[in-house]
Amino acid sequence: MLFRSGFIHDNMAYIVDCFEIPDHLLHYLKKRKIDLLILDCLQQAKHSTHLTVEKSFDYIKAIAPKKCGLIHMGHDLSHTQLQKLAFDQFGERVFPLYDQLKLFY
Repeated sequence: MLFRSGFIHDNMAYIVDCFEIPDHLLHYLKKRKIDLLILDCLQQAKHSTHLTVEKSFDYIKAIAPKKCGLIHMGHDLSHTQLQKLAFDQFGERVFPLYDQLKLFY
């Protein structure tokens, strides 16, 4: 299934370059029982075209994937900082991605 901000393949969803995820899509993703979600997470401060840490975390809670990789971080959000924020809320199932990381689903 294709949609404006990403795609779904089997039980993996890739959603980047977005400011919000429509409710109908959130419900659909939750119903699909996503194994791996790759999600936009630009910065902590509000942004006009991308997800913030807070919004990303809210969507992760709503979709409830088995694992979630956060992608597209800006320069104001370090990998280490995001890793700690994600771990504090979700444990090891949510983590920032990096170049050449291999993911399986």
